[in-house]
Amino acid sequence: MRRKFILADVKVAVSVGFMSLGLAGASEATAAANPPLSSFSFVSLETADLAKAEAFYTGVLGFKRAIALTPADGPVVKVGYNFSGDVNSGEPLLILIHYVSPKPGENQSSGAKIGFRVPDLKAVMDRVHTAGTAVMSEAKKRSDVPISQAVVRDPDGVVVELVEFNTPH
Repeated sequence: MRRKFILADVKVAVSVGFMSLGLAGASEATAAANPPLSSFSFVSLETADLAKAEAFYTGVLGFKRAIALTPADGPVVKVGYNFSGDVNSGEPLLILIHYVSPKPGENQSSGAKIGFRVPDLKAVMDRVHTAGTAVMSEAKKRSDVPISQAVVRDPDGVVVELVEFNTPH
């Protein structure tokens, strides 16, 4: 099953897999020795306050906790989220990272911009407003392409673009 995820201008130091990168023009031997990556896997964001970030991504955007990647009482806490809550679903993970005793530069926004496709932008924006989330651009239907979009900031200042496709099903 092919799934679409929107991630734009992600400027974070993470390991990233990409959707079916074929080796156009490669010989069969080269292709066999270098198989394409199979899927986008995750993006990681450092957060100063894990509880606030989790409340935003789960309560406002609808993510579910999928996996704890480190012990909750360790020096760094890493938790993976996706929309199903199932780490084996094949969905990419959003990994929130929080250093308990951060060194300079840790637990700070990387300047990332991430985007998510949503089925009902108005409903998401209602939750954004109820939660008191910072809004950079209110929901608007674009005239040049069949999308509606809004831009908000997460609790750490990460720019989050929300997009609803206005195309026939």
